[in-house]
Amino acid sequence: MTAVALPPAYFRVVGASALSNLADGIRLAAFPLLAASLTRSATMVALVFAAGQAPGVLLGLWAGAVADRTDRRALIQRVAAVRTILLLALAALVFANLTPLWLLLAASFTLGVAEVMADTTTGTLVPALVPSEHFERANSRIIAAEITGNELAGPALGGLLFAVGASLPFFTNATLLAAAFLLLAGLPVLEQALADEEPEFAAAGIGEPATRFAGAQFIRLVPMLRTITWSSTVLAAVDAAWFALLVLFATNDLGLGAGGFGLLLAVGAVGGLGGAALADRIAAANPSGDAGGRSILPSVAGVVFATNAVSLIALGLAPSLATTIIALVVTSAGFALWNVVMVSARQRATPIEMLGRVGGTYRTIVISAGLVGALVGGVIADAASLPIALAAYGGLVAVLSPVAAWQFRKSLSR
Repeated sequence: MTAVALPPAYFRVVGASALSNLADGIRLAAFPLLAASLTRSATMVALVFAAGQAPGVLLGLWAGAVADRTDRRALIQRVAAVRTILLLALAALVFANLTPLWLLLAASFTLGVAEVMADTTTGTLVPALVPSEHFERANSRIIAAEITGNELAGPALGGLLFAVGASLPFFTNATLLAAAFLLLAGLPVLEQALADEEPEFAAAGIGEPATRFAGAQFIRLVPMLRTITWSSTVLAAVDAAWFALLVLFATNDLGLGAGGFGLLLAVGAVGGLGGAALADRIAAANPSGDAGGRSILPSVAGVVFATNAVSLIALGLAPSLATTIIALVVTSAGFALWNVVMVSARQRATPIEMLGRVGGTYRTIVISAGLVGALVGGVIADAASLPIALAAYGGLVAVLSPVAAWQFRKSLSR
């Protein structure tokens, strides 16, 4: 099959996404390191981290509504500019040793808001730039950039830069975001979000589409979107339930130090890159010839649920370094494959004027499920044991694997 060239504007989005995600990965390491240098309180260090994550839950619906009611090209450019200015100001304060803890908390939250806006708006750009039959190909590169920046290169680079000088990761962060802004400034005019009422959606029972809850109403009415959302919610909750405790498993059960734990995370990121690279190939090889391979959805759902289940059950029943590495590689690859295929399916099932609200609602639900899963996972592990908890998570996913595949087949038939 001859590859069709994607438009140059798309590669600007990919480049900007790669730079901004590398900046986010650097910030992910630099913020807790800076907080730890300012206080010995574990609670305060955790609050700095939580302040950066909270906007994903609190403001996801709002971000989606803004993305749908605004010039998306101008919005993502402005967000990049604001993030650059904020990071430059913070870097200067850190360099001058004028960073009280309250200011770090405020900066973490504010940058978290900007990140939610950037991520939500980026999710609306691919359908405006790329034909729908190439969504998997386009999304796989964006997700690979996210994994590389947020999980693989960014945190490691952030730690190294902080060791040289506390302000250096923040100056680097600002420089990367400024470069992302320059790339986004060259985007062409995109198909605009609607500025007025959308009576066709109201007639379908969605109600007032200008509200931030229109995304939830639209997901509820579209079978494919309902299936994608509930299945992604389950996977996110289970993944967070065991991944949040991975540090305890690695250090207590496997006897690894901080360096070994970092290597485990890097191994997982490499698995994710493999899954992202695999996604568009699977879609391209789809024999049915439908746009983007909608018929692969039941198979992808069954495979990802089943491989996650087997990995977690094996890790719970035979905990070892080998099974941990295998579980990390398999589950990370599965999640990357899942994200590429399901994001593409979600984009096809959503009108372009609703992409922000549907995407914002989806992200809010999935992030919230991850937070709940992490908390519940800790409680279960304390009440029983970590290996038992891992096997239980795997059992849950195994039970739901055929249900997910059946639901996708049913959604396709409607």
